Amino acid sequence: MPTGLPKAVVPRSVGVLGSGFLAAAVTGRLLDRLPVGTNVTVCGRDQHVLGTQLELGAARAASPADLAARGVCVPLITDSAEAVERQLNGPRSAGGPASVAG
Repeated sequence: MPTGLPKAVVPRSVGVLGSGFLAAAVTGRLLDRLPVGTNVTVCGRDQHVLGTQLELGAARAASPADLAARGVCVPLITDSAEAVERQLNGPRSAGGPASVAG
């Protein structure tokens, strides 16, 4: 009988949508903890936060739709359902109204 824990499944690509106070911290943690070669891509409205995320080593998506196309897993770092809708329905969004479970 096998012993030990099963191997963790790690996505090849992770996206972070949002530019609140946690976005840079989450991005940094992902970059520190995910295996080398895992792509971390970011998208948000706050240029200062995006700059910090890029300095940490993340790549920048051109839009939420671009982020979704690149990311296997995309955590949303926002403070409300309305903020998610603003991020997803803004310029160059994924299109259509966002469906947000709350």
